[in-house]
Amino acid sequence: MKRLAVVALALLAFAPTASAKEILGLQLCGASGCASDRGASLRENMGGGPFGAGGTPAVAPEKPGPWYRAYALAGDHGRVYGKLRFYYVPAGSTIVQPGQGAQTTTWMRASGEWKRVLDELARRACRPTPCPASHASR
Repeated sequence: MKRLAVVALALLAFAPTASAKEILGLQLCGASGCASDRGASLRENMGGGPFGAGGTPAVAPEKPGPWYRAYALAGDHGRVYGKLRFYYVPAGSTIVQPGQGAQTTTWMRASGEWKRVLDELARRACRPTPCPASHASR
């Protein structure tokens, strides 16, 4: 959790202006394309998600299943300066933050506005990436 907060803060620190930095929205990509939501409710309510203060408690990994590649769109004054990558497993409403280097992968439950927006994006525009056949029976 701490590593993602550090990554998010570092990414936002490189934005060209010194004013408020924020998560502007979410993008969800599956086997059939991508969908984005940059609604005002996201900017106002994203603080409790995996990239905000407080975060969400870690949970055990989900069993393999259909999943989405996702991004939190980070920026300033409506302009996106970077994307913070994560994965979404809708069957368990789980957000997966991949580890980098010596960091471990973190699994968290999506809740509140994060869950609502991710589920809406999944319904609206794209099919999930299917689980590989070799993992489907696990």
